[in-house]
Amino acid sequence: MKIGVTEVPGTSLKMKLQVSDPFKKKKCESEDCIVCVEGDGGRCRTDGVVYKVTCKGCDETYIGQSSKNAYTRGKEHVGTVSVRGSQAQSQTDDGQSQVAPSSQTRGRPRRQTGGTQSQVPLSQLSGIIKKPQPKPTLKAHVDEKHAGEPPKFKMEVVKMHGGDALLRQISEAVQIRETKGQMNRQEEWRQIQLPRLGLS
Repeated sequence: MKIGVTEVPGTSLKMKLQVSDPFKKKKCESEDCIVCVEGDGGRCRTDGVVYKVTCKGCDETYIGQSSKNAYTRGKEHVGTVSVRGSQAQSQTDDGQSQVAPSSQTRGRPRRQTGGTQSQVPLSQLSGIIKKPQPKPTLKAHVDEKHAGEPPKFKMEVVKMHGGDALLRQISEAVQIRETKGQMNRQEEWRQIQLPRLGLS
């Protein structure tokens, strides 16, 4: 068994001291940016990030990752908190919209055959009817911990990985494992299995 060792250089002193734009504002001027308005600001418009959302009412946190920037992702999170559960359209934690079936299409779908209606066998419904999506994490947190009254949330960028989706997911898994008092669901802990090297 051969083991290769690669030396990776650390951050140089030049990179620490050099500032490309010394007059750049740390916080943006958008009133709906929870990174800058509720948090300490910075890097809210950089794409491909691992981020942390903290509830200012109880200090519980949510770790997530997105190919979008923190400003856009933060607006989506806040939007899920303000959406009522009775509305037909809701958003999931990945920012995708889910449209609930109307009263006319609920139940078993029917198929037209020669002018008559026939019921579709249950074995064929798996590709037609989707399982209901769980309530968005922040919305579930507000309902369970704050009796449906939304507190303020702040957001911060933990890591930036650009277009490297795998690196973002691994970094997110590490942050979830190392962060206490979090809102992340159990299924999110198992998205990326991190191998551990043990010495005996």
